[in-house]
Amino acid sequence: DGDAAVFRSYGHPNVLSLSYAPEPSHKISNNKSAKLRGCFLGTGNSFNISALEYYLRSIHPALLSAGIDYELVVIGVICVPFENVQIEGSIKFLGRVADLEQELLRCDFLVNSLASGTGLPIKVLDALACGLYVLATDAGSRGLPMRNNLSAVRICNEIQDWVDAVQTLVQKKRNGVDLIADALRDLAIIQKDIDVSKQNLYKMLMTRLSRARIELPLGNCVDRA
Repeated sequence: DGDAAVFRSYGHPNVLSLSYAPEPSHKISNNKSAKLRGCFLGTGNSFNISALEYYLRSIHPALLSAGIDYELVVIGVICVPFENVQIEGSIKFLGRVADLEQELLRCDFLVNSLASGTGLPIKVLDALACGLYVLATDAGSRGLPMRNNLSAVRICNEIQDWVDAVQTLVQKKRNGVDLIADALRDLAIIQKDIDVSKQNLYKMLMTRLSRARIELPLGNCVDRA
């Protein structure tokens, strides 16, 4: 929506934001570890490196100080710059994995602590499709349709936001709350919003087509009969 607003400011009012929603995983199961498990997923670009550095330097120590017992797995090429980093707590750097979906299904939440970037992070939608909660900064959840109406997406811009969000997940898991159901419900809300956007795009295109036909020179008019 932010990018769309920029185009509109250039004098192009008919700009629509279209999103994407994957199908829910067919392998989802509640058979997970008793301990809360999060994941950080990414390539080795500078945005992801900065995001993981921030998480490990500021957020993770705050979670440990709050007495939160959880584990974090890091997946993807993002692991390479951190191969020799020694970190307190239960953190595993998996690197490239043969079956990403299977690794996500073992987790309870996705971390996306980006400070900047553009476009919609597809990994956020993939996480929801695998039944994960999403804890993200404003930048890490940018472009997400209906963001303020989603129950499995928590926006965390301050350290205490992260602590509160993870503590809430620990408590929910301990109390047997179905985290997967929340995530899939959010995915359905997103899909409904996408369907509306597609209908709006169709109407916009048909309106433009009608205008184009009317504006054609008389000899080039299209017979609508």
